[in-house]
Amino acid sequence: MPYLRAPREGHDCPDRPLPCRESYTPQMTSTRDSGDLAQETYAALLRAEAGLEEVVGAIPADESAWLRSVQRAVRELGDALGRHRHLHEGEGGTIPQAVALKPALVPDTARLKHEHIDMLHRVNEIDRGIDRQFAFQDFDVELLRREAAILHAILELHLLRADALVYEAYFREEGGEGG
Repeated sequence: MPYLRAPREGHDCPDRPLPCRESYTPQMTSTRDSGDLAQETYAALLRAEAGLEEVVGAIPADESAWLRSVQRAVRELGDALGRHRHLHEGEGGTIPQAVALKPALVPDTARLKHEHIDMLHRVNEIDRGIDRQFAFQDFDVELLRREAAILHAILELHLLRADALVYEAYFREEGGEGG
């Protein structure tokens, strides 16, 4: 079973719309290995996201070197997103398990799958855009910052939606008479 995302540094649990991951950890990993893999993949995704954010936020003294560092960070994020997608969409992943438990979650899971594709597409576009900037020696730092900010926002929203999906699938009690 998947896990809820740990709160970010400086982000207290009571302010979150969903319960903290720590509350559910013992119940949420079906095997130690799959839980470890999920946590390692998630940690790698957060590291890659933070790495890109740090590099993009730096003030470039040398635009060429800055672009190369952004490109490395984007590629690292792309690799982490690919592993994240495989883990969650693959057989036994979060998405198939959530649908198996509650078929009504199909639209929500379809959205998450679409976001995986969209984020990977954006990573590739940023990477190719940097290559084009080098090819024409026409560096546009502000454009790259904006594209990275959009990718960051989509990733943040995606992770929040994934938290909500896990909550709906595993923790939310269905209402109705007597329930």
